Amino acid sequence: MKRNTIGVTSFVTMAFLFVLLSGCDKKSTNYGLNVIYMPASAVSGGLNLNYTVPAGLDSATYNFTKDSITNKVTISLGVLVSGQQASHGFTVNVSVNKDTTNQIIAAGSIANAMLLPDNLYTLPASVTVPANTNQASFALQINDYNALKTACKGKMALLTVVVSNPTFYNLNNLTNKTVVIIDVNKLTAIRPYHPF
Repeated sequence: MKRNTIGVTSFVTMAFLFVLLSGCDKKSTNYGLNVIYMPASAVSGGLNLNYTVPAGLDSATYNFTKDSITNKVTISLGVLVSGQQASHGFTVNVSVNKDTTNQIIAAGSIANAMLLPDNLYTLPASVTVPANTNQASFALQINDYNALKTACKGKMALLTVVVSNPTFYNLNNLTNKTVVIIDVNKLTAIRPYHPF
């Protein structure tokens, strides 16, 4: 009698495992919503949209490059679509939101903050993410770090960068913007180098 109980229990256990394991489809990537956002906006873990420059330990991990030949600082930004593996390419517009930046400065939540002057930076007008990928990089370029040092010495230079008007997918309306905070003193203290 005991032998039959063990046999029945083993059979039921095996049948349960078979049903459980056959229900798994390991090839499926059909999960999550496809929404566009800026990964730099999530650096704080969701506490805010701040992206502090410089960040990183050395020239291999910095979130910027500082070119000794051109005197340009290139700050790394990007756009990404979440969820299911993206198969459609898309384009977003890139702009700045000075109202948001000025509100942050007026609130005083960032000490010694000032708006990054228009003549000191360049941004692309748009960014395209190619088909069959889910991300693309773009840059906020400081045209001359010596001019930055002169105009913003001792300050935190702020600029809110926004992506908008996607040609495909929807935006995450919270994380489609990033508040770039350039600690001018720390940035200018880092020796320039020429990236290869």
